[in-house]
Amino acid sequence: MEEIKDEDLPEPRVTLFGEEIGRSDGFEKKEKGDETGVKEKKMEYRCRYDHYHHHRCCGGGVWGMAVLISGTVLLLNTLGMVPWDFWNAIVSFWPVLLVLMGTSILLGRNWFSRMITFIMAFAAFVFILIYGLIKVDSSFVSYVPSEAVDFVDNFTDK
Repeated sequence: MEEIKDEDLPEPRVTLFGEEIGRSDGFEKKEKGDETGVKEKKMEYRCRYDHYHHHRCCGGGVWGMAVLISGTVLLLNTLGMVPWDFWNAIVSFWPVLLVLMGTSILLGRNWFSRMITFIMAFAAFVFILIYGLIKVDSSFVSYVPSEAVDFVDNFTDK
């Protein structure tokens, strides 16, 4: 019977939600005596971890879009263009943020998953924005296409 050596075995690969997870220490398997580039490998792993951690916890596009739209509405509130009652009209939609964040986490980090999450977030935030403008009888509703207003109005009447 032929003896199998460790170096003959393939490196184990694990994927989680479409992303390959490597060794936990950030170092690749090296031949004995090859110590060059150890600091660079560690630094590269650290940067990848920080990038991964930031986008997995923060949900990148979902939070960015939420802050952008909230800031815009707050600016319109401050300028007197949209009444402050707008926030009372949309506060019941707060669980949408949790759903979008969960979707972002479950789908993973590839470009297709990010695009799907971004489209879902954009559609949800536009729906909520139109809903709030309709509920407070804002003059900005006249700038929204009538089909979108009818859709939101019909959807919320039921």
